[in-house]
Amino acid sequence: MPERRRNLSGLWSTGLAFYLFARGFPLLMVGLMPHNSKDNPTHPTANEQRNLERALRGVVRKFHITNSKELRMLFWLPGGALTGAAIGVFSWGIRQQKRQADENNRVFDLEVGRSVTTPAPKQLV
Repeated sequence: MPERRRNLSGLWSTGLAFYLFARGFPLLMVGLMPHNSKDNPTHPTANEQRNLERALRGVVRKFHITNSKELRMLFWLPGGALTGAAIGVFSWGIRQQKRQADENNRVFDLEVGRSVTTPAPKQLV
């Protein structure tokens, strides 16, 4: 039996897809969540509010954000792009793994003189 080639591109693409999904999906959800201040029973203290404003002030100035709609867009656009890229990379990796499995299942038949797909092994009942 010929030695089977191992291709790790499917594994690497799955890992990359997971990384992109883990980074993009939370951003997408923050951008798409409805904002309703009545749902939040606890309000931040004055100190927490000051710290939040201090942290966001640089982002707001850098991206010239003037309202909450633009701030939400700042979250859901990159989140959607990263999540979409994760889905694309994952589907490409699955396709690569299937193609490699098909290549590994082909053997050269000396009687026929061409590559043929080996039949699936029969299962014992």
